[in-house]
Amino acid sequence: MKNVRVAVMAAVVCVMGCAGKSTPVGPLGPVLDLRPLLPEAVRAKAPADAAAVEHRAEVTAGEPAAKVAVTWRTFTDGPSSYIVSMGFEVVAAAEGVALEAGRFGEPVNRGTAEAVMQSVLWQIVWNNPGAASTRGGTVTGDILADGTLHTN
Repeated sequence: MKNVRVAVMAAVVCVMGCAGKSTPVGPLGPVLDLRPLLPEAVRAKAPADAAAVEHRAEVTAGEPAAKVAVTWRTFTDGPSSYIVSMGFEVVAAAEGVALEAGRFGEPVNRGTAEAVMQSVLWQIVWNNPGAASTRGGTVTGDILADGTLHTN
């Protein structure tokens, strides 16, 4: 019986202590290089990140809400626009909210064959384990090479 009580107390302490693991302010994973996903002829023209146009938008994720900046870099080639990289940064952490972010799927053309407007789907997965239950969810959207961000 004593061993059962010790095990239960250890589990309670772990749940209370482990529940507060917040993702800290700062980069949320590495910058994702999307150049390998560009058509070969376009890839040869893609600039380094420092020479590309930077776009940035903030979204919220979690309960309570953390603030995450989505940053992507683009370039144009004639009438077409492409995304060369994307990244995520926690700009305001939320108590107990753990975050993961990334892209899913391949870039798609939201324009025409003559004027490509590349788009990439992204997602932020959040988790807030509590003493009584675990809450979590996913925030999704897409970024476009014209500098717009949509959330779903």
